[in-house]
Amino acid sequence: MHLAAQEDSVKAAELLFNAGSELDLKTKAGYTPLHTACHFGQVNMVRFLLGKGADVNAITCMGSNALHLAAQQGHSTVIYILLESGANPNMRNKVINYVYL
Repeated sequence: MHLAAQEDSVKAAELLFNAGSELDLKTKAGYTPLHTACHFGQVNMVRFLLGKGADVNAITCMGSNALHLAAQQGHSTVIYILLESGANPNMRNKVINYVYL
């Protein structure tokens, strides 16, 4: 699911989801597919994952959420989608105690 998120392959993600793949499965670094999609600015994938119920406020091992990752990369459309979907703009990065917005 993470590779599908990185490549904005919604069709592949949908197949994986329908086969039972977890939306919020984390990598060793604590990244969910939503984190990956937000980091790479993959708008269609972000919409797909949120529409299927991905946790918009999940935290990576380094303390970042999806909104932090999108803001770091300057993906304004993704930021807007995350905020519209309930992302908390006041969440601080747990490691460096920093608000990105």
